[in-house]
Amino acid sequence: MKLAIAIPTYNRVDKLKKNIESIDAQVVSTGVEVSLVVANTYSNDETQAYLETLKINRDNFFCYNQKESSKYCNLGKLAATIPTGVDWVWLMGDDDYLINEGSIQKVYETITAIEPGENLSYVHACQARRSKNTGDVYVDNCLSLCNAFGYLDTFGWFSSQIVRRDIFCETLQQHQKYFDNQHFTLGLPIHTSSAFLHCSFFLQNLWNKKGAIIDLPLVETQDEMQTQSTIERWQEEKTADRYMCVVDDLFRLKTSGVPLTNLEAKFFRYHQYHLWDRLINRQLAVQFSVAKGKDIELAEIGVSEYETNWKRIKKLSLLLGDAILRRYLDSVVEQSIEISSLYIKSGFDNKIERLLIKQSEICNRHSYEFYVCNQ
Repeated sequence: MKLAIAIPTYNRVDKLKKNIESIDAQVVSTGVEVSLVVANTYSNDETQAYLETLKINRDNFFCYNQKESSKYCNLGKLAATIPTGVDWVWLMGDDDYLINEGSIQKVYETITAIEPGENLSYVHACQARRSKNTGDVYVDNCLSLCNAFGYLDTFGWFSSQIVRRDIFCETLQQHQKYFDNQHFTLGLPIHTSSAFLHCSFFLQNLWNKKGAIIDLPLVETQDEMQTQSTIERWQEEKTADRYMCVVDDLFRLKTSGVPLTNLEAKFFRYHQYHLWDRLINRQLAVQFSVAKGKDIELAEIGVSEYETNWKRIKKLSLLLGDAILRRYLDSVVEQSIEISSLYIKSGFDNKIERLLIKQSEICNRHSYEFYVCNQ
């Protein structure tokens, strides 16, 4: 099996080095050939120089290392750099790393054990801190896996994605074309693009294909807590606001023929919550920002998209299969809208604010364990 580890990188050269060190430390059988693919289109730290040294000193290294006018072409350049002879591609965040020297070997063993007659196209490598370490492997078509484990929890984290080369490259190219059309052709602002746009194209190309989730600690983030640089990057890229656009992704997929009907509640799982809980809380946070005069940028974006975002959240109930759950979601959204409206009309009265805080606390209650495989 020929496996490429594919890393888009931007201004994190020290973390990229640790990532690559973890790849170099892998112990694999003779049946595995590993190559490294990196795309760097916008870094202004020492990344470019570091990658040039790797070109000189390594075999099986493929790199796009040219300064472009935008950092947002990284995934497209990554797809174009994957060598043609590769069987599988493991997408990897530049600030993550393989947790032990047997991570690749375990993936190889899983693929070769399932492969006969299964036509496997996708493997989810579990994040170490979210694994129960049972060694269980869950095999089904990818839409069923999303219904069982969550759409965002299955496809959301970069470094869990291992995909057949042809599907991987097609997915990233579609992602790049869509993003370019939205933001360079149509001129839409960055916060109108989903924070999980890549997920939608993975689901579009994999929903009816066989996938597997491995419940073993295989890959992990280098930082246990969110760093200040990551927070600043999220703010710059309007990441939190772009969560709302996940709803747009789902209805675009439904229109394109992906059967997103009668979905389970777990499809909308996002870590320990449901997606709608996160989105409702985002709307309530906008209200608090306006009332307190804090986080002006959040308030400005949130207010401009306020009505549209409530409509987005309400639409999620149309995808659910359970009538009781649909009614519950509709009622929670309507109640949140009503309390928010009263809060504004009252001139941010403290009594109404307490109701709003209570509503936020309800949405912050956990619905799931933290583990990916918590069935």
